[in-house]
Amino acid sequence: MAFNDLRSYLADLDAHGQLRTIKTPVSTEIQLGAIARLACETYGPAALFENLVGYPTFRGLAAFETYSANPGNRAWRLARALGLSDDTTGDQIVDFLAGFRDTAGVAPVLVETGPVHENIVRDRGELLDYLPIPHLHPGDGGPYVNTIGFFVLESPDRSWVNWAVARCMKLDGDRMVGMTAVMQHIGMLRREWDKIGTSVPFALVLGADPITTLISGGPLAKFGASEGDIIGAIRGEPLEVVECVTSSLRVPAHAEIVIEGYIDLTESADEGPMAEYHGYIDKAKNTTGAPDFGVYHITAVTHRNDAIYPSTCAGKPVDEDHTITGPGVAAVSLNALRAASLPVEKAWMVPESASHVLAVTVSDGWSGEFPDAHELCRKIGNAVKTMDHSAYWVQRILVTDNDIDPTSPSDLWWAYATRCRPGDDSIILEDVPIMALSPIVNTREERTKTRGRVEVLNCLIPPYADDLSVTSAALRQAYPHDAIAFAERTYLGE
Repeated sequence: MAFNDLRSYLADLDAHGQLRTIKTPVSTEIQLGAIARLACETYGPAALFENLVGYPTFRGLAAFETYSANPGNRAWRLARALGLSDDTTGDQIVDFLAGFRDTAGVAPVLVETGPVHENIVRDRGELLDYLPIPHLHPGDGGPYVNTIGFFVLESPDRSWVNWAVARCMKLDGDRMVGMTAVMQHIGMLRREWDKIGTSVPFALVLGADPITTLISGGPLAKFGASEGDIIGAIRGEPLEVVECVTSSLRVPAHAEIVIEGYIDLTESADEGPMAEYHGYIDKAKNTTGAPDFGVYHITAVTHRNDAIYPSTCAGKPVDEDHTITGPGVAAVSLNALRAASLPVEKAWMVPESASHVLAVTVSDGWSGEFPDAHELCRKIGNAVKTMDHSAYWVQRILVTDNDIDPTSPSDLWWAYATRCRPGDDSIILEDVPIMALSPIVNTREERTKTRGRVEVLNCLIPPYADDLSVTSAALRQAYPHDAIAFAERTYLGE
């Protein structure tokens, strides 16, 4: 079942005890962010704020597409968001998404109007002051208009429509400044407009249905492909879109809020600091003299009645910065590894690593294809780091045997601690794409180049002399099926 809008998804979360409605007055200045962090750091229910101080016609939302409170399947909310069964695991979600990487897609369908146009606001100044934009962290440079919405941009010839999540900070009542990084599709499109020297029309969509948010927040779409087509394929039907009121861009008809305007390519402003996906506040400010940032001018705001303003409050894992981007990165990685004919079974971008570590499991019998584990690990690393723009997300790759569940932190720790030999099993890849925002990229040269070193960790069971060999003593690997079934019936009552 595909949810038609954010509200139907929240109703589903509520029905399963995964939504907490907060009626206490909450300020958008720090208080909302503190509650969001608490929800994420305790794997608590999503938080719906019904009483935002100073904004009686809006509601707020946080922690709605992150890990769930279900210890048996932390990816439960992602599975529900995608319309998959409740017991779908994280690696199964990755495999599901990987199947849509090369799909022809189902294009959105244009409708005359939709709920997002229930209210149209444009004949007033200071449009951003009208919205409940939260100041999420005490160290942030200002309120961040966007942390989990997505920008809609087109190429100048209108052949490519891109939907992409990118951070954006409020400057004043009518302007914001945001990232258009060169490694992201939004940055690639911005540079196409740079060539012709005109302003760039944009729309910022806040509060779309959960599939749309998930796909727009990840790198599943290839260069030149449109996220809207992939979303339609996953939904099994076209997504309804409406035309913006001040441009010809099209946005989801059932979104909560849309901010319309244009990027002025000649204007500069400082941006940041901001708490980012890695869980830290980078104290440096960014200046738009370089093309990685742009100044956005607002021409209109449209929204539903009683609109919901969503945010994600970045910090110590896990939050939506990891659960929305990570599955797409893992899906693209899995496809790249399969295309390279490597014996890979699963891939998972580990949320607990703040989306720094890609865990990869390989099938039995790999040693018959490769002379040693290091060559296999190096080939895995090269395949991941030479794929498309997704490559820069991965800072470390952990390669394990297939008895390891890549979505289980305890399994990964066990494999790393007992199979990765100190000093011997670290393979370094030089001069490959890296994430400049990551705190482990600590030189100006690397941040400017967005290239540096990445580590591949060989966590495969080492080769032993026959008298020293080991095998797993874990339940699923060491015991016969009838003994496992008996244990489950007797102990679990299954």
